[in-house]
Amino acid sequence: MSPSDPVNQICLVGEVYEFATFLSVEKKDIEEFERNICVLKSYYDEFDGLVGKSQRKNAILGLYLLYLLAYNKISQYHTEIELIPQEDIDTNIYIRVPVSLETYFVQGSYQKILQQQQNVPQVAYYFFIEKFVDAIRYEIARSAERSYDSLRLKDMQKMFMINDESQLMAFIAQN
Repeated sequence: MSPSDPVNQICLVGEVYEFATFLSVEKKDIEEFERNICVLKSYYDEFDGLVGKSQRKNAILGLYLLYLLAYNKISQYHTEIELIPQEDIDTNIYIRVPVSLETYFVQGSYQKILQQQQNVPQVAYYFFIEKFVDAIRYEIARSAERSYDSLRLKDMQKMFMINDESQLMAFIAQN
């Protein structure tokens, strides 16, 4: 294949946006991530049939699903899940991670969410999983604020799934 071949050029464009998406997560630039995802979703819709499925497509889609969970965009999350083939939902590790996290969240199995942090198929997933855990902690804090007059630090650590007292104090200061 020649570099001037249109199919080769289309593949190259897709790869550039895929790497840019991972880079935007590394830079923690959410706006850039959103722009890259928008371009890639269109790219996948338009060109998958022409150039074949990218090897990074499911990793990107899984990252996008994590983003939607982390930023509490649940209706968009469910819309995206509907667009993914059931076989990928059942078997693809990149898609299974966000699907499992959402299931654990709905079940209230917060400990499993924390365990899932140790089992990610992509380093980029850590960022959004941490955001998701922080969002859960924030919701627990809002509920605890209304439910309890006071709490001991040990009880708060357990409730917020934080092992270290200094991390708990940092969480309290942030929120």
